[in-house]
Amino acid sequence: MQHFDNASAGDIVLSIADRIIENRAYLSEIDGKIGDGDHGVNMAKGFGMAAERIRGNDVSLATALDTLGTVLMTEIGGSMGPLYGVMFTQFAETIETSPSIDAKTFSAMLTNGLEGVQAIGSAKVGDKTLLDTLVPAIEAFDGANADGKPFPEA
Repeated sequence: MQHFDNASAGDIVLSIADRIIENRAYLSEIDGKIGDGDHGVNMAKGFGMAAERIRGNDVSLATALDTLGTVLMTEIGGSMGPLYGVMFTQFAETIETSPSIDAKTFSAMLTNGLEGVQAIGSAKVGDKTLLDTLVPAIEAFDGANADGKPFPEA
């Protein structure tokens, strides 16, 4: 598989939501080591609310990501809501007119999400933020593509 259809991929967000909800305690535990320990609770709440709105509807990946981003930005407080919300809405905007998602489109989606997060915050890699995972993930994905790895492997 070198691409997948945007129109039939909304369930990807449901799968992500399920993993976030399953790992809510762990996410809060690791957040408690450097923060206030509510990250897992807030993530599970936001992703759960978005999943309720998506589940049972035949939506594109772009629509599902936009729903997730909007819920996080408008209904979840703290710094997490706006940061993750912007990232997911940027993802959605990048792919909304793409009938098919290939490695190049996926990379553009990730990069635009990163740029959205960077536009509203002042964090840098090393500050123990979302950027510490997002930047290396994008670099690894793009590096694997440059090395000729298949899209699923990248």
